[in-house]
Amino acid sequence: MNKKGFTLAEVLITLGIIGVVAALTLPSVIGNYQKQTYVTGAKKAYSTLTNMMSKIAADDGVGGFAESYFFSGLICTPDWANGGVANGCEDNYGNPSKFEEIIPKYLNVVKICKANECGVEYYSHGYIENGKLRTSSSRNIISQESYTFGPVTGFYTADGMIYYFSIGYNAIMVFMDVNGEKQPNTAGRDLFYVTLCSNGRTIGGNPHGGCDSYGDDFRGWPLFYLMRNGWNMDY
Repeated sequence: MNKKGFTLAEVLITLGIIGVVAALTLPSVIGNYQKQTYVTGAKKAYSTLTNMMSKIAADDGVGGFAESYFFSGLICTPDWANGGVANGCEDNYGNPSKFEEIIPKYLNVVKICKANECGVEYYSHGYIENGKLRTSSSRNIISQESYTFGPVTGFYTADGMIYYFSIGYNAIMVFMDVNGEKQPNTAGRDLFYVTLCSNGRTIGGNPHGGCDSYGDDFRGWPLFYLMRNGWNMDY
């Protein structure tokens, strides 16, 4: 019988075509998978944070997180006329022990991070502009300490996430690293940032100038952009 098959040249050509197609499509597939992983982490981290806020308010018997003892016991208005010292509440302003006392009661904390113990040395500000992610490495969030921001305390949880808490201007800032010590440590990918304000609002920007300066339509910050965009990381 006369049997027909593929020649070696035909097999090599076919494999070459498959290789080219794979080279063109795999990066996109891997990139989309990574993005979905970041989005899933962001949703979980934000849900965990909001649940913690609700539980603290409920335990205190108050109407909202901003009214809780935990929040009001930490928040102060800096006295700018006196070099930025927190007038009348210097002992509480950004005191890490306050966070360490309360947070482990509400998050499944396996490690409290000081200095750079959690492995992330910086936070890049990120915002979405014209559909593109723009970032800038601007501050060390682990050891940062100045008259406008209190020391940063990190809490590594059992699910591999890290929540960093710091005191801002009449607010608590929370940086969430959704994959712990893993890379890329980039805002809008695995790092997200929210501010819990004394007026009860949660915003995406830093609290300089007061939380009221951010309108409800200010959603360029990655976490809020994702929420508005149906948790679709299209940037």
